[in-house]
Amino acid sequence: AERPGQLLCASYCYADPEHFVTIGDLPMPVGLVAYTGAVEIAVHGWDVMAALARADRGRGAPIPAALATRMLEICPLIVAGRENLFAVPVAVPAQASPGDRLVGYLGRRP
Repeated sequence: AERPGQLLCASYCYADPEHFVTIGDLPMPVGLVAYTGAVEIAVHGWDVMAALARADRGRGAPIPAALATRMLEICPLIVAGRENLFAVPVAVPAQASPGDRLVGYLGRRP
């Protein structure tokens, strides 16, 4: 769970916030690219932990609340226009943790 946060911090510490990279033919701020990578690492890591927990009949490791909260803020920018790449959001209870809200937003059942 520390890795996504480290990636996120590194992107802002060492890159000019106005620096862009081209993906496809679309220029994107380097910070947004790093955020996307951090979300991918966190959520796919959660996928693996959840699968292992199901195999052992246990509970997977949650995404840390502070990290999930920051990722929830930027996720609408990441998933916009990518409807075929993500499942539709899964409803979660209002009192759900930020990590559960994040994975639910990206189409997973917490």
